[in-house]
Amino acid sequence: MALTKKQLAGEPENAWVREVYEASFPEDERRDFDDLFQLFNNDKDLHIYTVDNDGHLCAFIIYWTFADFVYIEHFAVDSSFRNRGLGSSILQDFMQENALPIVLEVEIPSDETSRKRISFYERSGFIIHPQKYIQPAYSSGKSQVEMRLMSRGSIDFDAVKGRIYERVYGIF
Repeated sequence: MALTKKQLAGEPENAWVREVYEASFPEDERRDFDDLFQLFNNDKDLHIYTVDNDGHLCAFIIYWTFADFVYIEHFAVDSSFRNRGLGSSILQDFMQENALPIVLEVEIPSDETSRKRISFYERSGFIIHPQKYIQPAYSSGKSQVEMRLMSRGSIDFDAVKGRIYERVYGIF
């Protein structure tokens, strides 16, 4: 398995990233892909890791780098590669390359799937913050979503929330 850091810029894997992105996240929890593609080309803080497994793309991490933390906006493993331990391995590699605290959003632990997802991150050293957190709507026509922040490493919740709202969602 090779963890490869790339920017989306017309590479053949764009169609694969779009397919997995749209299949992995509910519409209210993701950007329109064309908007995401434009951000990759125009914002130096937004990055993507695409992960290759024996010549086959299997996962990606879309993330933002800030001075005091890294924010994972989306992390997805292609459904044909799930339940093989790849997600844990990819996340461990990503964390080793990023010394800053890492922050991400998760759904409220209201069903088995959301509890499993939270447990996955907890096994990697993340903690869930109990404070109320609303993921703003990505665009008009989409809804905001109540979620929770998780972090690995010490953070100032309010400062991190403010930076995410400002830089990721464009709320000032």
